Amino acid sequence: MENNNIDYILEEKAINLKISYLQKSNFTTLMTTSNTCCIMLCEKGSCHLTLKQNQYEIKPKTLLYTYLPFSVSKEDISNDFKAIYITYNHLTSDNIGVFKYISPYIFVMLENPVVELTEKKFEWLMSFCEIIRRKQEIEDDNIAKEAFNRTMMVTLLVEVRNIYKDLSIKNNISPNDVRYTRSVQITKDFFNLLMQHFTIHRDIRFYAEKMCISPKHLSSSLKKTTGQTCNKFIGNIVVMEAKQQLLSTNKTVQQIAFDLSFPNASFFGKFFKKNTGISPNAFRSQHEKIVKKV
Repeated sequence: MENNNIDYILEEKAINLKISYLQKSNFTTLMTTSNTCCIMLCEKGSCHLTLKQNQYEIKPKTLLYTYLPFSVSKEDISNDFKAIYITYNHLTSDNIGVFKYISPYIFVMLENPVVELTEKKFEWLMSFCEIIRRKQEIEDDNIAKEAFNRTMMVTLLVEVRNIYKDLSIKNNISPNDVRYTRSVQITKDFFNLLMQHFTIHRDIRFYAEKMCISPKHLSSSLKKTTGQTCNKFIGNIVVMEAKQQLLSTNKTVQQIAFDLSFPNASFFGKFFKKNTGISPNAFRSQHEKIVKKV
């Protein structure tokens, strides 16, 4: 892959996806925040980082996938290090759109942030990222760019999900595996319950009672494993479902509010705007224009 020091920023505000090609020559300090998910594919050399007090080595043909904050300095990478580095805001509702596919493997991801890939899988992912990079070079229309970015982001995350699915099968890891820490188990159970009940229940106390633990215990466990709060995940999954209904159905805002157990359309509208910065009707209208333009 041709070296390029430019960051290709995919101009979808909700996703904020960035692709960088990292080498020793253009490397300073790499830092992620609690809102950032990182995907790294190492082509050559090595990199060392610490996650949850555990040391990991990134080496050729390995994938790093994590949404826990970390930092890497220039001293942590080898002189011949070369990798593709992707970040995006994992809290945005558009990204959570694939959450239902990822959630069954979330505990495997937490325990295995670094995965060795087969030659074919590694080459495919590198080629896929190169397609995104090239598209950014030739596409000038921001609306078309946004639609392309959204599709590619979902595809990339499903690819990552399949890698962890294969890892689970290879290592004979079942959804009820008891080898994982209590905090990870609590996190997994919370996500499973969330997918079943988020359209009705948005109170952390409900999920804590279902798991026979205190709300404080649930919050601290989720914060420990993901760096995020229960309310943040609950809010984002509700907004994701609202967006899907706004874009894929002819339901009125009142009907969607009812489906998601809001007392009325006004309350739902305020919730939606607080989390997205735009009203439900404006969101629907905006994306209808994007579809027509593309």
